[in-house]
Amino acid sequence: MQNILINDLSVDYSLTDPTALAKSDNQAKQLFSEFGCFLAKGLLTDEELNSVRCDIRQLIELKMQQLGLQKESTADALTEFDEGFQQLSQLEYMHGQVIAHAAHLLISIHQINVNPKLISLSKKLMSTNTLMANMLFDMRVDKPYEDEHLFPWHQDYPVIQDSEDALVYWIPLRDVEEQDGCLQIAPGSHKLGVLPRRVRSKNEPPSIDIVDWSILSQFPHLRVPMQVGDVLVFNTLMLHASGTNRSDQIRWTLQIRHGNFEHPKAIARGWPASMALKMPFERSHPEYIIGSPLIEDTNSREQEFSQYFRLPDEVKRNARLSTLYGG
Repeated sequence: MQNILINDLSVDYSLTDPTALAKSDNQAKQLFSEFGCFLAKGLLTDEELNSVRCDIRQLIELKMQQLGLQKESTADALTEFDEGFQQLSQLEYMHGQVIAHAAHLLISIHQINVNPKLISLSKKLMSTNTLMANMLFDMRVDKPYEDEHLFPWHQDYPVIQDSEDALVYWIPLRDVEEQDGCLQIAPGSHKLGVLPRRVRSKNEPPSIDIVDWSILSQFPHLRVPMQVGDVLVFNTLMLHASGTNRSDQIRWTLQIRHGNFEHPKAIARGWPASMALKMPFERSHPEYIIGSPLIEDTNSREQEFSQYFRLPDEVKRNARLSTLYGG
């Protein structure tokens, strides 16, 4: 196991000189190839993220107004952009859930997805001119001590099914230290390729667990503290895990995913998209399934990740999204 530190994976993108940025791009490509990840320091400016934070604050204020809890905006609106969210969640859990799910629809998050810096970097890292984007699972809202939606060590690819060279931009909306639940990564694990999954019986609980946990011992495990503007870039095949939030604040993060339409295997599979679009991994990637194929209907297969990506029934009815989310 190679002994590396997060500083060894850091690339300075706060520079403005074209020559210096070109060197940063070259360093990023080398790290991405060798370790499947790098920390792009200062890739995004605070101003580029402010629109998302302002929109989240507006959603909270709209909900508070509806409930007769309206209050004036504070001077530090961008620093404490989620002021009132925990109050709403404590009043009734569903109030917070409605805001969290509504936030996925914000235009400002879509604008981050098509940020010219991210598009340019994606094309360089994947050596492609034709990018795909998956906007279904683009934000996480992790409350303190709320652990039931945390992921163990896993690869993103079986869920997203974009391309095997796809990448994730993990972007915090406020500084994230270890106590806030920063991401855990296993640099170099992307070289394992798509990991096999075991066939489950119909009565077995849903799981994204890897089959052989011993492979984790082959790679270093790093926690990645980040400041606003930093972006953790990693391959969709790199093993990573959620951190536990033991702070007194909510961890708001964006997960921007870019894939490669030109990847040969993605072309051969017909770009199957994701579990959320009713394409079970077992069906689109049978070569990675250990055991005989399951004989079960599509709806039961879709439950694999529904505990993480399910809209409340009331929200689905109101928004008429039941079909998209398999309700």
